[in-house]
Amino acid sequence: MNLWDYFAYYILHITTMRLLDYAAVMLLGKKVFILWEEIFVQLTQIFFSGMVGIFFAYLITKISSKYFLLKSWLFAVSVWFTVFAIGSLFKMPYLYKVPTQTAFNNFLESTIYGIALAKVLYWLDNRIEKAKDSQW
Repeated sequence: MNLWDYFAYYILHITTMRLLDYAAVMLLGKKVFILWEEIFVQLTQIFFSGMVGIFFAYLITKISSKYFLLKSWLFAVSVWFTVFAIGSLFKMPYLYKVPTQTAFNNFLESTIYGIALAKVLYWLDNRIEKAKDSQW
């Protein structure tokens, strides 16, 4: 997700905001341009993404794991939509009116996140099952 974000921002120039910028605006109310601030905000964004993944892993144990990939994608897109809605509702700078290509790029990033989340959780689940089988 972050790799695509940097590729889309620095190489393809199809987005005007990095995920780092969204996190900076949500945390600090401004974009950051100093290296240590960028590192702090990037780590915070990765931590938030991890917490979202943990919440989904917990949530999927409470509901059916049928159509797991679809549910993971819908969850990721819902989080993306919620962040955009908060930015629009509170008219936050840089989040209030974003270009269509930036919104589409972020939708694509949330799609990548949802698929990666499903694949990683599936891999971890299989790894745990294999460990249980090898103990007996």
